[in-house]
Amino acid sequence: MTANSNKYKIKGFHANDSERCKKFLSDNYFIVSDDTHWLGRGMYFWDNESNAVYWAKEKFRKDRQLKSVWIVKADIILDDVLDLTDSNALRYFEAIWNEYCQIKEISPDNVPIGKRVNYLLSFFSTKLPFTVVKCHAYYPKTPPIHFLDKHYKDLPEPLPSIDYSTKTIYCVKTEQALTNRSKIKVISK
Repeated sequence: MTANSNKYKIKGFHANDSERCKKFLSDNYFIVSDDTHWLGRGMYFWDNESNAVYWAKEKFRKDRQLKSVWIVKADIILDDVLDLTDSNALRYFEAIWNEYCQIKEISPDNVPIGKRVNYLLSFFSTKLPFTVVKCHAYYPKTPPIHFLDKHYKDLPEPLPSIDYSTKTIYCVKTEQALTNRSKIKVISK
């Protein structure tokens, strides 16, 4: 039994170039993105393999020199997660963001969410010991799948419905929140 065996975990999937993924697997390398528009600095994971495959295709589109993309997975420990899909967590996060802006005497507007997360987790590190940040992201160009057609789309008022164009993303802030790393597949151009 390992030290992390009783922790709450989910499988996360990450797509990246082969060099970084090899180091991730063999040297416990932490593949950090310094993103400012999504969830800030950290290693990004999808909650399913299909979304990682989508991201691999995006990497090819953005970098024409890339020859292959690896998809790796790891267990993400969610004991200390800032869940931005939870309205109470969002309200709390907004309140401390406003508090931070007053302390720093800056405007709370026009600061990308990734920078907000970075500033707050750094400034309030003892109050906010989060190792993972979770969000849902809407991808409007997700192609429809007939199985999930909304049979009530012609109703006068929209109803809640199943929609797979909303994706779950995890930004892992520290490598200690990852266990059981493995390679899933290699995608070549």
